[in-house]
Amino acid sequence: MVAAGQRLNLSWTANTEADLKDYRLRRGGSGLWASKTDLATVGAPGTTHQDGALANGTTYYYQVRARDVSGNESVESAEASGTPQDTTAPANPGGLG
Repeated sequence: MVAAGQRLNLSWTANTEADLKDYRLRRGGSGLWASKTDLATVGAPGTTHQDGALANGTTYYYQVRARDVSGNESVESAEASGTPQDTTAPANPGGLG
């Protein structure tokens, strides 16, 4: 996972099932019983997603699961987290007299 000011770039290892349809990403709180909501569906063979418009300095937690063409879903992956940080310096001031 890569943090890039107000967004996180997510990636995961590809599933090798022959009938893989897509991956379903969830975002939410940390821990087994934390509430998570569906974030995105990424069609196979894709293994990346950019989560944008996030608050810098806030930690976000993610899980991914695979789904086949019959609609069967894997169990969720281990949880991963990321914290976007603002690393862009402000523009130079001007007009000093």
